[in-house]
Amino acid sequence: MKLPAPFFLKLFFIKNIRLTLRQPFLGTHLHAARLINAAAMNLDGVEDGDLTAVYNLIEKHGETMAHICAIFLLRRKWRIRLLAGALTKRLLWSLTNTKLTEIILLVMAFGGLEDFTSSIRLMLAFQQKMMAPRNLSHE
Repeated sequence: MKLPAPFFLKLFFIKNIRLTLRQPFLGTHLHAARLINAAAMNLDGVEDGDLTAVYNLIEKHGETMAHICAIFLLRRKWRIRLLAGALTKRLLWSLTNTKLTEIILLVMAFGGLEDFTSSIRLMLAFQQKMMAPRNLSHE
C-alpha cells in the first residue's frame, strides 16, 4: 500500500512510502479486539439511510478504525506502542474510505481468525471428550 510521503521525506525527493500488510500475530488480533469491543459500534440509523447517523458514526469511530488499521500494519507489540499514534494520524489524512475498507477486508480475509476459532472448537471438543464419564471397569 502506498501513501504520500511526509514533508521531511519530500525534501529528499521521496514521493511515496510503502506499507506492507502481512498476516497479523495473535497479539495483534487481541489488541485490535480490545479496541473494537471498547468502541461498541452501533449501526442503528445507518441502514435506514439517515445521513446524520452516518456522520455521527464517522465522528465517533473514524479515528478508532484508522487506529485499528495502524495496528494491523505495524503488527508487533513495540511497534504498536511506539508508532501507532503517529501512523493513525498519518492514515487519517492520507487514506480514503475505499482504502480503509480494502485494508479491513484484507485483514478479515487473510488474518487467520478462522484458524483461531477452529483451534478453540478443537480444544472444547477435546475437553468435552476428556471430561465425559467412562466405564473403567475390567469387564
